[in-house]
Amino acid sequence: MAETLPNQCHAIARYGGPAKGKVRVSPKDSVEWAIGVSGQPYFVVVPNYVGNSAGIRALYVLVRSLNRLGMRAFAVDLGLGGPDSAFPGVDYAVPVLTRKLCEDFMKAGAQPIVIYPETVHGNPLNAECVVRYVGNFPGLLGGPDAFPEGDSIWAFGRSLARAAGSEKVLTIPISDPRYWTPPRGEVARTEEIVYAPKFRLLGGIPKPHRGALEITRNQPTGLDLRRLLRRSKRLYLYENSALGTEAILCGCPVVWMPNPFLQAPALLDEFGWVGHTWGDDDAKGIRHATATVDVFRRKYIGLFHDFPGRLRTFIQETQALTLERPAAQFDIDSIREPVEVQVHIETVEVQVGPDRTPDWLAAEEALASSQEFIRRVTNSRSWRVLQVWRRFRARVGLGKPK
Repeated sequence: MAETLPNQCHAIARYGGPAKGKVRVSPKDSVEWAIGVSGQPYFVVVPNYVGNSAGIRALYVLVRSLNRLGMRAFAVDLGLGGPDSAFPGVDYAVPVLTRKLCEDFMKAGAQPIVIYPETVHGNPLNAECVVRYVGNFPGLLGGPDAFPEGDSIWAFGRSLARAAGSEKVLTIPISDPRYWTPPRGEVARTEEIVYAPKFRLLGGIPKPHRGALEITRNQPTGLDLRRLLRRSKRLYLYENSALGTEAILCGCPVVWMPNPFLQAPALLDEFGWVGHTWGDDDAKGIRHATATVDVFRRKYIGLFHDFPGRLRTFIQETQALTLERPAAQFDIDSIREPVEVQVHIETVEVQVGPDRTPDWLAAEEALASSQEFIRRVTNSRSWRVLQVWRRFRARVGLGKPK
């Protein structure tokens, strides 16, 4: 039987409004079990969750994926989102490190592997085994331009790895191709979209794109964003963003707009020039990008399915870092304690037709109005989210999720 351990591990999930609640975890969730069975644990330093930030999403997916492969991985809050930021994020249920749990690991002689994003300066936790995960070009977002020689540097893509002086790559698929799909049948693509929030934040001004709709990080989202991408014929992108991947997966080609803050597409080496092109003055390149969105999708699905194997390689190499290292003595005071949140489940009344078939489209629309419930649940693989999702589908007669 599971037991409640509110002081050790907080899995966070929220589907509607705010609330309070404790999270049930396995009784095996102990330091001795973690070290004996799973090797050395991972402490992944993450900001508060921002669903439209590809780099932050990648870190949360990394924590979850390491746990799913049998490792013990924890999100660590160092206040990267500011003193008043909410932590951890609500979209991904992840174990969160507490000061007591960190003390227990040190008493047990563990040698945790700390993973910092490329935006973190120095070694705030005073860790012996440090991994830097480079999700964007070093120095672009305020982080250091270079990293200490003894750190193990891994990058989201090969171009980022070269910029960081490394050859180690772990591409984390943060966009689910089962959700971001082209429309069924023939659809007239009439929209053109501009996306440049980070570019504007850095002082840039996008060039005028006649008739194009400029979208932001917060509008539209979820189903509205997917609908827009499915009817759009072009996305002008001024920065590396998961939106580019999601647009191409929906059949909308991407035009990267050259600027001082965009050196190259982050995954150019992985995919080549298929589904996207460089600059809006290359008509031939735009035609080629439009004609090759399906090629990009096939390549991305291959990357999506190969991720567990690449993550196992990452585990093997990073676990080797702990050999012949002195016992860790962390700066525990730098760790912020997690807050408890409540799980709130939105209920929706589903209309049933004369043939007893649920009106699923109406239910989807209703749920989408409650903080994009459908997107969050279908993209999640936490046991708690799936449990709620299965209960809902069973209630409306749809069975288990595929």
